[in-house]
Amino acid sequence: MWYLLEDFLEQPVLMKLFLGVGWLCIVIMAASFIASVGGAG
Repeated sequence: MWYLLEDFLEQPVLMKLFLGVGWLCIVIMAASFIASVGGAG
């Protein structure tokens, strides 16, 4: 786990931003999917 964190900290800021936005999009998509399946839709 720690080597993953160290490798992440060695990445450029742009790569961190890209990964952050990517994970944020995945979380939003998953949340909307769960909301629509869970009876909101």
